[in-house]
Amino acid sequence: MEKRVSDSYSEQVHVLTQANINGYNQLFGGQLMEWIDIVAAVVARRHSGHNVTTVLYR
Repeated sequence: MEKRVSDSYSEQVHVLTQANINGYNQLFGGQLMEWIDIVAAVVARRHSGHNVTTVLYR
């Protein structure tokens, strides 16, 4: 059975705390990237049906 993009849809919600905020009252960029990576892995796992991992190319 072919999957649609909507079959793998996911949402993620976070409550921001002082631990997530830098001295300029902005969210740490690395924290945002971590959250994006996690939700991307969840969606990729749902869509592919296989374990996935993030690969860093340099």
